[in-house]
Amino acid sequence: MIDLISQNRHWQGYPIEIQAKKRNIATSVFADLNTDLIALITGPRRVGKSVLLMQVVDDLLRVKKIIPKQILFYTFLPSDTDDLLKEIFDKYIDEYCDLNGKFYLFFDEVQYLQGYEERIKFIYDKYKGQVKIFLTGSLSLSYKRRMHESLAGRFFEYRMFPLFFDEYLYLKNDVEYSQYKKVVTTHDDALILGFINKYKQEFETFLRLKRLPETIWLNDEQSRLYNENVKGQSLNQDAFDYFDISSPNTLNSLFDYISKNSGSELSIRSIAQKLSGVSEITISKYIDILDVMGMIYIVYNTTDSLKRSNSLRKVYASSHNSDSQLDIGHLAESYVLEKLLAQKKSVTFFRKRTKEIDFLIPNEKIAIEVKYRSQIDSVYLKNIQQFSKIHNYQTQIVTLNNYIESETIQQIPTMLY
Repeated sequence: MIDLISQNRHWQGYPIEIQAKKRNIATSVFADLNTDLIALITGPRRVGKSVLLMQVVDDLLRVKKIIPKQILFYTFLPSDTDDLLKEIFDKYIDEYCDLNGKFYLFFDEVQYLQGYEERIKFIYDKYKGQVKIFLTGSLSLSYKRRMHESLAGRFFEYRMFPLFFDEYLYLKNDVEYSQYKKVVTTHDDALILGFINKYKQEFETFLRLKRLPETIWLNDEQSRLYNENVKGQSLNQDAFDYFDISSPNTLNSLFDYISKNSGSELSIRSIAQKLSGVSEITISKYIDILDVMGMIYIVYNTTDSLKRSNSLRKVYASSHNSDSQLDIGHLAESYVLEKLLAQKKSVTFFRKRTKEIDFLIPNEKIAIEVKYRSQIDSVYLKNIQQFSKIHNYQTQIVTLNNYIESETIQQIPTMLY
């Protein structure tokens, strides 16, 4: 017996009990209500996808005054059968929905159902203009070949990342967030330096332990245990619920290796040798899976964002999953990468012999070097300055506390990036 009422208590007049403060991505997702396209929200475990969905439902009920039964919400589980989506939708249409008006479908963690793409396509095509569909899943849209094949031209993608520092301050304390906003809008050197000095330790704790919303109010040890639990669930539960994992120890060992060597060159052969007895094919497959799950990021060595085949790659662990003992500079580099990806930048890097630049945005001609330190020797800037001059790129240096703005170079503190 399908129970829709327990997941849709708003049908009985109960209010949506949810965090009122919204993450930055909410602005784009809420604007999506004005389109007929499917909104697909993805991201790793515990970044707030379900909360965002409920915030949209709450807005529809309180602000837009949508009739409650015109909104269906359902969270799927790994144990659910693949035909459950059809059964739920059929029951909703037959017993609850008024087809004379617009209706809204919110399907959380829909990726657990094999073949959901075709069912969603059927619903979208049959009720186009009458239905608005929101989907979430813990898996990145990198693993979306079936989505593109089945739902081409029918969806927008919204990729959620762990918290950024402005979001952390906003969710934690309105006064501190107001100070942050003042600093980033005034560009006053003394104000910036004072803010950085005041929040340096908290920012570094944030990078190591406080990237997930639930950790904001936990102490450091509780945060560490929470992060380890989420990482364990991702590696030992989510991966098995969706992928064919023949060697769980290898998957865990591979991620452990990457998290300890975040930002290093990715060599399948070298990793296979270190994890003796594991084939390069298995390593390559598991790297794809970790990338799909949003636990790692792959960056290619090219000045053309469209040319990636056969180029050198670097691999980064998502900073909230990185080894707790990793140098803070490496965490800052992963954080900057996530900021760029969250802005939908096409990110590459540059390496030629001994010369390397952390990140390039080829489409915008921006070269970025992350140097999380207070004093930056000119020798560290030589490569990026030469590259920028030759290729006519703007130079950005992401620092600990330096702020400089000019036509050719910017120095930006990491916590304000």
